[in-house]
Amino acid sequence: MIALANHQNSKINVIPEPRHAASGSGAPDVKFKIGESILGYLENKKIDANLDQVLKSDHIAKYKKLSGNLILTNYLQWVWTKDGAVIERETLDLGQTAKAEERFPKLSLSIPLKNPLTTY
Repeated sequence: MIALANHQNSKINVIPEPRHAASGSGAPDVKFKIGESILGYLENKKIDANLDQVLKSDHIAKYKKLSGNLILTNYLQWVWTKDGAVIERETLDLGQTAKAEERFPKLSLSIPLKNPLTTY
């Protein structure tokens, strides 16, 4: 998603947010902007996080107040909320990823689970 937004023809700026508190909480992980207008935020959670529980947390309630658009992910599941309501959910289908690698052996879609964003 970050690569798509940073594509040379895109007007969307993707800004990783620094941690603002020692606890690691305080701001969403990524901000999306066009010019000075904030489009929304993305919050990453641990790969085993239950996103339905996270969505009910005070932590996420605070982020929903920052912008109407919030994407929450644990790298395998993605939830897009708009104005507090879940608009769409997606789940990474690792079986489909394996099939794509079989069809396109030079294309590696493997995601290292220790840090899935290191190569993106």
